[in-house]
Amino acid sequence: MKPYLSRRIPVVVAAVLALAMLTLGFLAALGVRSLVTGTASASPAAPNPGHEWSQVEGHGIDGSTYWLGTTADQALELRVNGARALRLQPDPSPSIVGGWSINSVTPGVYGGTVAGGGDSWGANRVTDNYDAVGGGVGNLAGDDAGTTNDAWSATVGGGQENTASGPLSTVAGGEGNTASGWAASVGGGLSNTASRNMSTVGGGNGNQASGDTATVAGGSSNQASGDYATVGGGVDNIATGNYATVSGGRSNTATVENSTVGGGFSNSASGSNAFVGAGYSNTASGTLAFVGSGYTNAASGDRATVGGGYQSTASGEDATVGGGQGNAASWDRATVGGGSFNTASGWAATVPGGQDNTAQGAFSFAAGQRAKANHVGSFVWADNLAFDFASVANNDFSARTTGGARFVSAIDGTGAPTAGVVLNAGESAWSTLSSRDLKENFTTAEGREVLARLAEVPVSSWNYKAQDASIRHMGPMAQDFYAAFGLGESDTSITTVDADGVALAAIQGLYELSQEEGARIQALEDENASLQQRLDNLEARVSALEGTVPSRGGSRTAPTSGLPAAWLLLGGGLALGLVGLVLAQRRVSGGRR
Repeated sequence: MKPYLSRRIPVVVAAVLALAMLTLGFLAALGVRSLVTGTASASPAAPNPGHEWSQVEGHGIDGSTYWLGTTADQALELRVNGARALRLQPDPSPSIVGGWSINSVTPGVYGGTVAGGGDSWGANRVTDNYDAVGGGVGNLAGDDAGTTNDAWSATVGGGQENTASGPLSTVAGGEGNTASGWAASVGGGLSNTASRNMSTVGGGNGNQASGDTATVAGGSSNQASGDYATVGGGVDNIATGNYATVSGGRSNTATVENSTVGGGFSNSASGSNAFVGAGYSNTASGTLAFVGSGYTNAASGDRATVGGGYQSTASGEDATVGGGQGNAASWDRATVGGGSFNTASGWAATVPGGQDNTAQGAFSFAAGQRAKANHVGSFVWADNLAFDFASVANNDFSARTTGGARFVSAIDGTGAPTAGVVLNAGESAWSTLSSRDLKENFTTAEGREVLARLAEVPVSSWNYKAQDASIRHMGPMAQDFYAAFGLGESDTSITTVDADGVALAAIQGLYELSQEEGARIQALEDENASLQQRLDNLEARVSALEGTVPSRGGSRTAPTSGLPAAWLLLGGGLALGLVGLVLAQRRVSGGRR
């Protein structure tokens, strides 16, 4: 069954049942076979001219069928106390007029019905074919345009001063409501209008459904003017775009196709397929833009999103602000997670939160407080000190952590760190976690062996290919280092702890060698001192043999007596031999040093 027929059935059925009951009651009380017109007197008078009344006659063999009416083309009225109570108008599809005597069905109308109601100041009227008014006061079914077939099958159920003037239109009740569109409907309420095809106003006050198949469910002063637009309720809401929706709230607008406002106050979804969930003074003006809630937020970029918060904007395409206050994602695919007064103005830049942070470079990241990622691909983290901390180059990583920093690469079953490095507050070097309790499988390093292996490892000066050739470094190759010591996880890197360990072990080996050399040198020095003493003694003896005493002035005293020449030659030879031995020993000793 069609919807408009289901709305008309209760009114028509009620009118027909009332007429049948009235007729049967009248026949039972009359108890006569004929009726005549005339004044209320004890005996019937002769029929008036122009009226032709028929008898109540039996039809059929069993006499079970009766009818009451006229055979002339004239209306039949039933009166109560001299006033008309029911009027039957002769047409191919007769019309019924009940209720107040000034109620009417326009002559020539087929199948019109006024079931009842009406008053001296407000007649119920039917002006087009198959229209119906169930009751109430001052209601109109039809457009009263002087023709009878342009507002057909319209229905007013009841209420006061309601009008159903569109074909198949319906006003169920209420006051001052109008259904003027084809198959338009107003359920009730006050001063509501459904003016386009299949438009609907459920109730409320001053609502308008002026688009095809538009709907205003209720509320006050709401408008659904776009085709298939919907306003669920609330006050002063407007859905002007086709398929636009305002669920409720106050002073909200959905002005473009498929745009939606869920509720709140003074929100606007003005972009195609845009959405504002709730809140106050939020705007989704980009295509597929989204504002969840909050206050004075704006998503103006296509597919931009503001989740909530206060005075935040997402103006780039696919830009996102999760919430917070005064945040802005102003370039395509930029993101601000939350916090306050943060800006992501670079392409695909990110500020996760915090305060007064700026991610200006493309793909940049800024977090904390007053972090400034000004370069492409830069990552900047700033602690809570109230000073700007900015990137210095493209693709750099900068972190201001004046309380220190830690990198933990492993933990135990309790969550305690078992591997990692620490940069303590105020330091400029990393400390490696190196407690004995974190280590196992100990093997003592042989310093001399490490030193010998290290001596075989080439050490050269070079530059990294990723840097300018003018930037030089010095050290072994990872492959050579790994081949010599087998330390670390691979032969392509050298960990600082292994490099430090090799250096320390080699130093220990050098220390052992130096200790041995020192002992050997000491022994040689002791031996040299003994030889020196012996030489001094020999020199003294020679001097004695010569009978001279060395003078500090360098002069010698002539001998008092001569010695044989053989003794002099023998003493000189021994002295020269001892001097040569001492000099040779000193040369050997000096060479070892």
